[in-house]
Amino acid sequence: ANEEDFPQAISSLHDELSDLSSVAKRAMAGLAKEIAVESEDKESAEEIGRSIEELSEQLSVGLEAASEKSQEAVELLAEADVHKHARRVDLIDVTSLALGISSAGDLFSVLIEHNTRVPAEKQRVFTTNQDGQDAVQISVRQGRAEKASQNPLLGEFILEGIRPAQRMEPKIEVSFVIDENGILAVSARDQETDAAQSIRVEDPLGLQQSKPEDIERIERERAAAAEAAEAD
Repeated sequence: ANEEDFPQAISSLHDELSDLSSVAKRAMAGLAKEIAVESEDKESAEEIGRSIEELSEQLSVGLEAASEKSQEAVELLAEADVHKHARRVDLIDVTSLALGISSAGDLFSVLIEHNTRVPAEKQRVFTTNQDGQDAVQISVRQGRAEKASQNPLLGEFILEGIRPAQRMEPKIEVSFVIDENGILAVSARDQETDAAQSIRVEDPLGLQQSKPEDIERIERERAAAAEAAEAD
């Protein structure tokens, strides 16, 4: 059985136990009356009747206790499900880092800002930076640094089929879509030729779910490493 079926199953058990308790009470009461009518020994009949009533009471108490426990189980499962959902929302409700692409001059062009609620969707139009360019490379990154090279690369692809033209003439629409599971879909489309390409990123570095202090430490280390590389 699936985890989602447990509350319904226990709730059904609770209802069945309640019904069984009522049936048991009626059955025991009827049996006691029947023995009292058919028995010739009045004293023995009364003793048997009392024994049946005691058993009936014990059975009733047991069934009611089981019914109460099953109800408690339903409530505990419901509460656990609420906490589970709350924990999940805490992890993926907002983006911890900005998401964008590399653009000319090593600039980090942000499409989805950090602390954006998930799910989210954003589009921006870019262009070419060279005359006669018939393809562009889309490098998807996440981070907070202004320089694209200082932000982690999540994935990249090449959009081909652009009509060669003067620089800044083609219009390339780039779309970022994050679903409720935190999966990022990035697509690029040339508005004139309709040529398109896309990629899916499942946050392989896990930074979108990191603690703020961990993110800041990681970014400081990367910035220092980038500066050291430039100095060399």
